[in-house]
Parts: sequence; structure tokens; C-alpha cells
Amino acid sequence: MVVLNANENESVPVGFLLVDKTVGGLPADLNHGSFNAPCMYICIRRGKDKPPIVRVDVVQGEQAKGEVIRRTPHSRSANINNR
Repeated sequence: MVVLNANENESVPVGFLLVDKTVGGLPADLNHGSFNAPCMYICIRRGKDKPPIVRVDVVQGEQAKGEVIRRTPHSRSANINNR
């Protein structure tokens, strides 16, 4: 899984799928509704070589459990806080 900054025109890595809508059809921008924040999206890679993604948590000021995504594939910050 990776995070992309759409404001910087980052491209989806080969083999990944951009999650641009929620299951309810709403925008999946991690900053949707935030004032003056970049559009950030999750991209997933499907395949049989890794276990399935069964949960994604977006935490704030908490100790993360599991993998923490700190950089985009283009070496930009993956932090979704307002800058």
C-alpha cells in the first residue's frame, strides 16, 4: 500500500490501483473536507504474494499499530495533516 499526493501530480505506481471512492461512493481523498490540504489517496497492490489488506486505520496523535506509511513513492511526505 502507498499514499499519493494528487496535488503534486504523482502517478500511480505500476501494479497498484488508486482507491478514489469509498464503498459508499464518496471521495476517498484522505483530506476530503479539510481546508487548504493536499488531496491524498491510498493505492493498493493486489496479488497472491502478500496477505490481503483487511483493515486500514488513519490515526492522529496515537501510536500506530502495523505498517506506517511516511513517504510517497515519489519521496514526498505522506503526512495528511495540514501543512
